[in-house]
Amino acid sequence: MGNGRLNARVETAIPEIKVEESTDRKKKRGGLLFSLALVMLVPLTVLGIILVYEDGASVRKAMEFEVQARLQATARDAGDILSLYYPGDIKEKSGQYYIGDLNITDDEELVDHIKQNTGADITIYYGMTSIASTIEGEEYGRWLGEEVKDTNLKAAIEMGNEYYTENAKVQGEEVYIYYVPIRNGDRIVGMISASLPKNSLNVTENTLRSKIVIIFVVALLVILTLATFYVNTIVKDIRTITDYIGDVADSALDQKISDKVLNRKDEIGEMADYAMSIGSAMKELIFNDPLTQIYNRRAGRLELQKRIDKADYSERRKLTLALADIDYFKKVNDTYGHDMGDEVLIRVSGILREKLEKNGYPVRWGGEEFLLVIDKDIEEAMTILEEIADEIKSQVFDYEGGVFSVSITIGVTTFRKGDKVDAFVKRADDLLYIGKEGGRDRIVKEEEK
Repeated sequence: MGNGRLNARVETAIPEIKVEESTDRKKKRGGLLFSLALVMLVPLTVLGIILVYEDGASVRKAMEFEVQARLQATARDAGDILSLYYPGDIKEKSGQYYIGDLNITDDEELVDHIKQNTGADITIYYGMTSIASTIEGEEYGRWLGEEVKDTNLKAAIEMGNEYYTENAKVQGEEVYIYYVPIRNGDRIVGMISASLPKNSLNVTENTLRSKIVIIFVVALLVILTLATFYVNTIVKDIRTITDYIGDVADSALDQKISDKVLNRKDEIGEMADYAMSIGSAMKELIFNDPLTQIYNRRAGRLELQKRIDKADYSERRKLTLALADIDYFKKVNDTYGHDMGDEVLIRVSGILREKLEKNGYPVRWGGEEFLLVIDKDIEEAMTILEEIADEIKSQVFDYEGGVFSVSITIGVTTFRKGDKVDAFVKRADDLLYIGKEGGRDRIVKEEEK
């Protein structure tokens, strides 16, 4: 029967994976781990030894995983062996079952040999009916002619899938069982199973669990007592870092982490260093538009809210808001390309920044739209805006031997007590829309609406 083949084992070589630590890590790395190890290693080691020794449930679970893998391999090997030693299609004639021309109805050698080598019961099915098995029948002989009625199993096998269950019963006995489909060519005609009785892994789980709970609670109390004091010493410093990160998230980027935390020689000190570095980078990223280097929309809203808050509490506070749009900017991109479009945005932004440097600030509001916040009344703001519009129109852009210029349309409104950001901006946007509808290249003041 080819015992050498039946007893063969397949070993899988697992390549060793080496992970090298970056050489530029700070010396602070490892200090916290070493400190925690000193405080917690001994009790955790004791706890681990006890749990490994007493954890019946974990052992049982591990064994069940092993059983599944073992049954899977056994069922697959049995299917391969069946194909190898009994070539041909499985069929039924007059209540007898054949593989090719060989009658296997009373041939118990194959399944018995596999069981002898694996310890698992082997059953061969034609359709859902057992035709060869190592399982003993209720009265005499083998467990033959029995139909499996598991609909999930049937559906899985018919789809060509393997199937495993821990909840099957054979001859009234609970078993772990793994099924593999058998094919005649491409057609599925049956299956082969490998099974083990559950009582082979009989463990008094409830008793073990009770012991584990008691042991774990005692050990946990010990660990908590030892660890609480040390943990409390670092919680405050960690909270300092998290508060700083929260400030960064809220755009309060002028905050700092205390030198006490930064000077720690462990991972917390390393975290603080990284947080400060990120904060510095985020300050630039959060506030500025990367192309034009003026305020982005998020930062512009925050700054505008600050000015609105101040204007609400001051009767003399002057605040004008303008929304400007580069005329026919899409045509610039379509005609001259996006690189030239970027050049237009950069140059326009430079003019806005220069003209508003002492009187407010520009914001890239979106695409070719710019929000202009001006700390002047509307008449004074109009003078500045007219200078801006003239300066932009005077710019000449060279493109492949030709030149072109652009203009802007601006909607201008003034602050009203009680204004909210969105309402304030919407008024300017409505005026901008009027300017666009009126032909562009113009400034529309609020009273012109």
